Amino acid sequence: MALLAPMIKKFFKPLGFCRRNERFAWPLPVFGFFHNAGEGARGPGHDGAGILIVSWQYAAKTWFGGPVRMSEAPKAICERMSEQPASLFSGGKRMAVLFACTLSLVTYIDRVAMSQAAPFVARDFSLTSVQVGWVFSIFGIGYSLFEIPTGWWGDRIGPRRVLTRIVLWWTFFTAATGWAFNYASLLTTRFLFGAGEAGCFPNLAKVLNSWLTPNERARAQGLVWLCGRWAGAFTPLLAILLIRAVSWRFAFQMFALS
Repeated sequence: MALLAPMIKKFFKPLGFCRRNERFAWPLPVFGFFHNAGEGARGPGHDGAGILIVSWQYAAKTWFGGPVRMSEAPKAICERMSEQPASLFSGGKRMAVLFACTLSLVTYIDRVAMSQAAPFVARDFSLTSVQVGWVFSIFGIGYSLFEIPTGWWGDRIGPRRVLTRIVLWWTFFTAATGWAFNYASLLTTRFLFGAGEAGCFPNLAKVLNSWLTPNERARAQGLVWLCGRWAGAFTPLLAILLIRAVSWRFAFQMFALS
């Protein structure tokens, strides 16, 4: 990436590349058709397709605000960027984003752990491949059934109360997965685990919507989902190391404490 940066900067420079606070702000490439009083992307007298390097805000202006001149793009980008705050997520906003990212991280750790524990669970309970499939599926069934109702509940009583219930619920049933004593108890636990975890992300979105401005929400959502995907990526390695070290039952109790 360090080798590519000078090339990218050189490419954007003739397009009105903006520098603010010694940081480069990377515009978003948008492809579209532009027509403005007979002037197209190739200059006066030409209509047709052009490539415009714009910010998100300028893209919205282009798509919904009517035709624009290509020469206006760099100026519009710089003017719009100058209106942005020097630092995002200050004070309480930073804590709200950190809370959302942490919750996303832990959520995916707990739900992905079963994928590595499945062979050990199947061995202890003598499960067939079909029964193991139901162990995975029952979580998704519970999650899907309660996702919308729990999101609606957050609109009714507030996301803080609902998220508190969600965290306590999934903490208990993550640990309870390790307490399962037969196939039926394992299915029940996994279903209730999915039902309890449902509604987490709708309520997180409501928290971010309450704390952040529209310009900050997209970046915050990106960070939240980045944390979730990274948790899903490194959890298999973490889970298999824990399971081999302390058994799958105790591993789920350790995940619950996280």
